[in-house]
Amino acid sequence: MDGVDFLRHKATGTDVGEKRLYGDIDAGYISINATAGLSGEVVYRKVTSTTAAGQSILMDTNNSSNDFQVSTTIAPRTF
Repeated sequence: MDGVDFLRHKATGTDVGEKRLYGDIDAGYISINATAGLSGEVVYRKVTSTTAAGQSILMDTNNSSNDFQVSTTIAPRTF
């Protein structure tokens, strides 16, 4: 089982008290930087390596803070 905890970002920062998943499902969280949304930001999973056949191996540490990244641009990936 893998979980991802997306938390809302407020003007005062991300409220970690809103985290809902247990630590054994997801030890961290991820949020976008904009407080109102509609910023063009995306959340995507990081790639740890690529196989000889060109397949991306995605990061999965059961910690969304490590596994995901926020960006306004995303590099194309081959899946």
